Amino acid sequence: MTAARPNPNIVYSIQLLRGLAAMLVLVRHTAKFAYPGHAFPVGQAGVDIFFAISGIVIYLTSRKLSWHVFVRRRLARIVPLYWLATTLALLAVLAAGGTGVTHGTATVLNTVGSFLFIPTFDGDGRPFPLIVAGWTLNFEMYFYAICAMVLATPLRSHFTRFVSAIIVAGVMLGCVLFCGNGDQPGWAPLYLLLPITLEFVGGMLLAHAWTRGVRTPLWLNLSLVVAAIGWLALAPSSEPYTPFRPIGWGIPALAIVWAAFASEERIPFARFRFGLLLGDSSYALYLIHPIALAAWVVVLRKLPVKLPSSLAAVLAIVGCVVAGILVHLIVEKWLVRIASRLLGLRRPPSPACMESTETAR
Repeated sequence: MTAARPNPNIVYSIQLLRGLAAMLVLVRHTAKFAYPGHAFPVGQAGVDIFFAISGIVIYLTSRKLSWHVFVRRRLARIVPLYWLATTLALLAVLAAGGTGVTHGTATVLNTVGSFLFIPTFDGDGRPFPLIVAGWTLNFEMYFYAICAMVLATPLRSHFTRFVSAIIVAGVMLGCVLFCGNGDQPGWAPLYLLLPITLEFVGGMLLAHAWTRGVRTPLWLNLSLVVAAIGWLALAPSSEPYTPFRPIGWGIPALAIVWAAFASEERIPFARFRFGLLLGDSSYALYLIHPIALAAWVVVLRKLPVKLPSSLAAVLAIVGCVVAGILVHLIVEKWLVRIASRLLGLRRPPSPACMESTETAR
């Protein structure tokens, strides 16, 4: 029986996957604090799920927009909270004498790059922004820049084809450059040419198939999830800039995303209210949790008794989830409304809506 969908413009499976991806990353980072050496490596796949979802969302919401409406919507949605979190991280780094809790030594160039979503090296030669988790936002902005460029040309009538072609061409160029430099570019922005960007293409292709009525049976979707989990459990640990990450982590992430996506009309995802709330607040949770975890570590060090690692980890996860939801409801939505008004948008872009409310003007 087809599940009733309260809002036909929301793909509830994608919202739940957003929450799942954020939780995977949160558990991964919490485990790194609580269990050094046993840091739940499968949690890294949350990033790959996010990238696949980004490809889906852009395909469903943006391929018919004008380039300037697209840019304004993306800026309103991504930039305000990221700049706020980056400012807080910068203040923390300055208060600590130039070194962050989970970051290397900050530099002026690294700070500027952090605000502009450009990969730069910090004072210790690491290619991460002030918020370490923000390395993924650099890739997101790279993807959006390519989309905007295509939307600004006559190529927009073949949006998916040309966005994919540009990303593939960039990956091919990156492979040539990396192979000649020990798999490590001497110029940080070249990290954007890594094959992980192919996961955006994978998401767009999944959305292309979905909008044309392609569906797989539930038994196959369940099999895909089981196989993907097994794949992730056996795959070697994949650091952020590993060239082979799409093979070890991207393929199973895309399988999980498709399994949920293809089950949209047959599973009542809209009933999972808390999961949908996590999905709505996933961006806030993703950005805020490193700061919340760092604060929790400081609190643990000041406690008169040492908490068991498992209890400390559970409390940290609960605290980060609560913080992420509150930041989403109180801060993020307010910032997006203000940014949307300043950028001349008719209404703020919603993380849940899969149909644009702006025209392609």
